[in-house]
Amino acid sequence: MRVSPCLTAFFLACASLPLGAQQGFYREYYAGIAGSRVADLTAAAAFPDAPTVEEVVNSPLETGVNVADYYGQRVRALLTPSVTGAYTFWVATDDGGELWLGTDHTAASRRRIAYVSGWTNSREWTREVNQKSAPIALTAGTRYYIEVLQKENTGGDNLAVAWQVPGTTATNVIPAAVLTPYLDPPVIRTQPISLDIEEQWAGQRSVTFTVAAVRQGGVTYQWQRDGVNLPGATASVYTLTADFANSNRLFRCVLSNLAGTVTSAAARYRFVPDVTAPALTAWSVFHDRHILTLAFSEPLDPASATNPAAYAVSGSAVLNATLLEDGAGVALHLDTALTAGAVHTLALTVQDRAVPANTLALTGFSFVPPLNAPVPAALVRGGREPAGPSSRRTAIAITEISHTPASRSDGRDLRFVELYNSNPFYQDLSGYRLSGVFDYTLPTGTVLAANGYLVVAPSPADVTAVTGLQQVVGGFEAYAFDGSGEITLHDALGAWLSTVTYGDDPPWPVAADGSGHTLVLARPSYGERDADGWSASALPGGSPGAADPARPATFEAVLINEVLAHSGATPGFIELHNLADTPRALGGCVLKRDDLGAPGYLIPDGTEIPARGFLAVHETALGFLIDGSGDTVWLFAPAAAGGHVIDALRLDDQQIGVAHGRFPDGDARWNILETPTPGAANTPRRPAPVVLNEIMYNPISEDKDEEYVELFNPGAQSVNLDGWKLGGGIDYAFGPLSIPAGGYLVVPRDPAAFARLYPDRTALATPDGFSGSLANSRETVTLSQPVPVMDTADP
Repeated sequence: MRVSPCLTAFFLACASLPLGAQQGFYREYYAGIAGSRVADLTAAAAFPDAPTVEEVVNSPLETGVNVADYYGQRVRALLTPSVTGAYTFWVATDDGGELWLGTDHTAASRRRIAYVSGWTNSREWTREVNQKSAPIALTAGTRYYIEVLQKENTGGDNLAVAWQVPGTTATNVIPAAVLTPYLDPPVIRTQPISLDIEEQWAGQRSVTFTVAAVRQGGVTYQWQRDGVNLPGATASVYTLTADFANSNRLFRCVLSNLAGTVTSAAARYRFVPDVTAPALTAWSVFHDRHILTLAFSEPLDPASATNPAAYAVSGSAVLNATLLEDGAGVALHLDTALTAGAVHTLALTVQDRAVPANTLALTGFSFVPPLNAPVPAALVRGGREPAGPSSRRTAIAITEISHTPASRSDGRDLRFVELYNSNPFYQDLSGYRLSGVFDYTLPTGTVLAANGYLVVAPSPADVTAVTGLQQVVGGFEAYAFDGSGEITLHDALGAWLSTVTYGDDPPWPVAADGSGHTLVLARPSYGERDADGWSASALPGGSPGAADPARPATFEAVLINEVLAHSGATPGFIELHNLADTPRALGGCVLKRDDLGAPGYLIPDGTEIPARGFLAVHETALGFLIDGSGDTVWLFAPAAAGGHVIDALRLDDQQIGVAHGRFPDGDARWNILETPTPGAANTPRRPAPVVLNEIMYNPISEDKDEEYVELFNPGAQSVNLDGWKLGGGIDYAFGPLSIPAGGYLVVPRDPAAFARLYPDRTALATPDGFSGSLANSRETVTLSQPVPVMDTADP
């Protein structure tokens, strides 16, 4: 249906005019009706009381041309001629149409005076003899009812009515100035309804009164309270907050159109005493199974709702209870994580806010925290996009970096950078320059084909000898071209085009650091500066001069899932997890630690990891110990399958006896876990005694001295921060400071600037500021706690 989208807006504009000032006609549009005869319209179920569109149209007696198919319409108005005499009328429609005229202002006096049995072009008055009326005597200043019916099937469509005024010879479309829209007086279909509200909802819930007219077109609304108009309450629905000030007051609506006015029945709301006890309506446990969230049927009394002693959860103590913002929800913080898939019981005693209060007492309420949904492997690994531009400044993208190739016995240097031309036409790169970890200007005559690749290397001959690739340029010193650095591309005039600041520590792919894999721009839409846009190459050696292929699928669903460094009496281990719904054979795969030259642990032939299952290898079998002061753990595919890196993990200092793992199992994020669980589902993240709570990184003043980082202690005990550190983009070492239970501490960049902006918060700020500053886009801020670390050596 091709109905003009401006119809409703036009109606609203017209409806806002004084009723007596409106000119034109009232149009009712009925969509979805087949047939070309007027009888097909008048026989339709929607006619006359259910039009698709109603509108008051301030224009001559004519509607649009070629509006839609399969519709009908009725146009009605009061015609007031300015000259007394005999008038002749014509009607033109496509398809069939009828013109009706009354002997007075009532619809009951109408009679048909002209019609179209087939169809006409727009304003074609002479196709059929019956389009023209006989002369009809009209009196100046008298109102006459006029109506047009038109039915359209398919093809073109139009409607127009013309007349010949006495004393003239012209045939003109009847102007809007002599027409007044004809509407039936408003009739109310739905009256506002009174309602009762329990007292505890006063000021918290809204009340809505609704009135509906049988016919909406041309109707205006004005709500009243106790007979007085409410400013701005001019819609068919009126909503207000249910407060005591408006309870038992009478609300009604006055509906008006050109034909008259009608007033709705009055409705009220009243507050009634609450005699119903609250009910537990829902519970939920999300990733952090230390938190049990309860939902109740009504707001609770804060004193009872926040009393930890009012709750009992089997297998765990309730540390505190937090009343949620809506007043009808409570979050219970537990000292021991709930076990997914196991039956737990809940007991509680809470009260609502009624006076006197109603009490809910539950005992032995059973619930089972759900098992975590499997994580799709593609989500963890990250998708792949076609090669394309990574910057708005240039179509030339840096798409692959080989910064730390695998060690070679022949000493060949396989470091390189790959450029890609995303244009559908060639690009002359003569004089383009790469700078940063090395400096190289592309020679005159360097042309990169449409959607083509160019490899730039410190030792082109070595890259060609190993890969067979002939189109390699370069030959330069690159002492700084290693695991981390910056590469910038400039055009021939020296203008900056793009910069990649890469690394070999997370969030950058660890697998590109010495294993033979390279960095590839797998998701250029992220931009070349974003580590999430880069992946390790699908295969060792990368794909210089070509698009990177898809990753081998055989081991795609297998991940390193949990790691525990050697902890003295507690043996360390590496746990693998299979995300797939089918088992995976791991025979021939190799687990290694930081020293890639060592043989590592060869997983025996016949070893299988179950569907959605786990495989843990303890340090006694590994033949090496994971270094608690920092290490890298590798999982390689069998040599027969190409020996590519399946997964790699780089660890910082590890607290003795504390496991590092994914939660939920297979998730892309790594956490410090509550308890080591080799060969079983991981426990939730270990609660931190102090957390990063707020970061001001981009002040509205753009003054970097106004940056700050806020810490929060969610626990029940004070925490001594002596020796703790802030890291990442900033640096700060805490002295002998403590943060109280439930308290805050702010570390500003400039204490003086913080005091000037927040004079009432200076007691919460550290006396000195952090060094460095926070980036306004992507940045990492870390909070580290001093813990005992086991520095190990291989057995």
